[in-house]
Amino acid sequence: MKTKNIRGVSLIESVVTLGVVMLLITGLVVGMTASLNNAQESKSRSLAVQYAQEALEIMRQERDTSWTTFAARGAQINYCMGGTGQLSTPVAGVCPIFTGTFSRKLTFTLVDPKQMDVVVIVSWIEGNSAKNVSLQTKYTQWK
Repeated sequence: MKTKNIRGVSLIESVVTLGVVMLLITGLVVGMTASLNNAQESKSRSLAVQYAQEALEIMRQERDTSWTTFAARGAQINYCMGGTGQLSTPVAGVCPIFTGTFSRKLTFTLVDPKQMDVVVIVSWIEGNSAKNVSLQTKYTQWK
């Protein structure tokens, strides 16, 4: 019995090859999407840390200017800070958004007449989830 030499690619080989290529392309797209999401999240987190540090620096300047004024902040515990650095009272416990998607909340706790704890929480919405960064420091009356 003689066999014929069949040249070309069978349909099954073509389908398998196409499936493997599609899996590789899908994996690359998923990997790139995850990478872009992580980069955006890192950028937002970095900005949030910068905004929190900025708030702490503004409070440090206020402490250096007048400890009496600064210590009086401990009487009302929560404040909001917008993009201008001015403190305001939260409305229904919520701070307004500044610079697009970020909000800053400051919590003051007068530990004793010469020490104040300050916590800054910067919050933002990313996708469908709420994110936040928190920084805390202690200020003392040093003058």
